[in-house]
Parts: sequence; C-alpha cells; structure tokens
Amino acid sequence: VPWDSLAPGDTVRIFHRATPYLGKFMIAASGTASAPVRICGVKNQAGLRPIIDGQNAVTRRGLDYGDSSFTDYLHQTRSIIVIKQLPSQGWKGFPTYIQIDGLEVRGATPSNQFTDADGVIRRYVAFGACIWIERGHNITIADNVIHDCTNGIYSKSTDDSVDDLSAPDFSVSKDVRLAGNYVYGNGV
Repeated sequence: VPWDSLAPGDTVRIFHRATPYLGKFMIAASGTASAPVRICGVKNQAGLRPIIDGQNAVTRRGLDYGDSSFTDYLHQTRSIIVIKQLPSQGWKGFPTYIQIDGLEVRGATPSNQFTDADGVIRRYVAFGACIWIERGHNITIADNVIHDCTNGIYSKSTDDSVDDLSAPDFSVSKDVRLAGNYVYGNGV
C-alpha cells in the first residue's frame, strides 16, 4: 500500500485471512469531510476481523516516518499504526478526515520486536500504543478490537501552535471520535 501517497476518498481494504498481517504503517493523508481516507477491515463470513499484529511486524522499506538515530526512531518504536504528517508536509502539517475501522490491532509491547523502514530489527518502547495519533483533525477509530499494547489508543496534542496565527491549532489533535471499539489488556 502506498501509505505515504493516499489521497481524499482513498479506501484501503484489509481482508480477514487465517494468518495475521505483520505490517506497521503510517497514515499521513488529508481527506475531506465528503471524501475521508479510510482504512477498513473486512470481516470474513464468520465475522472474524483481519488482525494487524505488531510482533515481528515489518514497516514498508523507505516509508519516511521522519525518524533517525537522533530521535531514537521514536515514531516507529511507539506504535503499529501511527497518524502523523510526513516530513515533506512540514512542521505545520497534520492529517485530516481519517477513518480506521473493523480491525484487530495487537502486540506493540517492549517484549515484541519489529523491522523498521530501514530494515533494522527494533523493540517497541514502554510508552506507545496500538494506534498512536501524533496529530490530526477529524479522526475516527470505530469498531476495532485493540489489545496487548502499552496503550490501546493514544492521542497527542501540544501547545506548539499557540502563538502561530497562521496555523493556530496545527499541533492539536481534535475532533477525535472513538466509537464501538473493544479495548482491553493494554498497559505495562
């Protein structure tokens, strides 16, 4: 999936299969109210969801999280799914109108490892989440099962934009909607 080039109205469908998906990803897109960017789990006939498992997961090679040894690969080590801007979108960028639904997400804990975008095996850090919202507006996370991570869902906001009249709330996550999720067994 070209995670770094999703556009308004794009839908990524992840179908149930017998083995979990071992892929980590970042959503940096900006949808619109009438054309959100959707990541949709498609259940099988028995109602089983596709599983995104963080244990031994692999990030698509070259996906630019904006991480480096300087940041200790911060964004990759924190989550399985992260919502944040691409470095090319600039400091004031933020994703908008994103919807994630119908998935089972699990396994972002310090006892588990993954392969990062550079092909290096790393461990998750103790402060992370199955789904991490670094920043974004109009984010919907609905009808998911989220478990066995350090946090189930984490949303971050900062005061970096307080004095910036040109973009007064770029660093604030807002209008985040959680609906019908089953979140359990998280924590360290």
